[in-house]
Amino acid sequence: MEFNFWWLGILIVVILIIIGVVNNYKPVDNSEREKERLKRAEIAKRFLDEEMNKIEDPKEVESQDIDFLEFFVAGAHIGKRFSLSTDIHFHGGVVELVKDPKNKYDSRAIKVINGDGQLLGYVPSDDLEVVHDIFSKITECTICDVEDTGSYKSVEISIEYKI
Repeated sequence: MEFNFWWLGILIVVILIIIGVVNNYKPVDNSEREKERLKRAEIAKRFLDEEMNKIEDPKEVESQDIDFLEFFVAGAHIGKRFSLSTDIHFHGGVVELVKDPKNKYDSRAIKVINGDGQLLGYVPSDDLEVVHDIFSKITECTICDVEDTGSYKSVEISIEYKI
């Protein structure tokens, strides 16, 4: 049986390559990555702690006797009103209600406006009486839903008020 030196040469080259790779291998230094991850986790924890401290005690909220009223905004589909409402909905949702006694269609009209005073629509006539009754008790007014079905666009408002 003859010994083939050609295979021996290939084996030696492969062994040398493996030795070279092993000697040049340096473990990845994850300490910097780990420090950065821990730093981000600490920032997130502080943020959550601050937010949790802002949350009121549920017993206090119940004792304040707060109620909610929801309705769809009339005229929200007109012009750029819907896109303004959509932007507001995805950025916190807070809107304002403003009485509009000079409205040519209804002197009891109430406008729904954004923080810049842009008109988003009106309180529907069916809900005007109720909203007028609670108007001075309103603590917050937000867009709670926007929907575009393609054929119809709607904006829903939620009013928080003290009883």
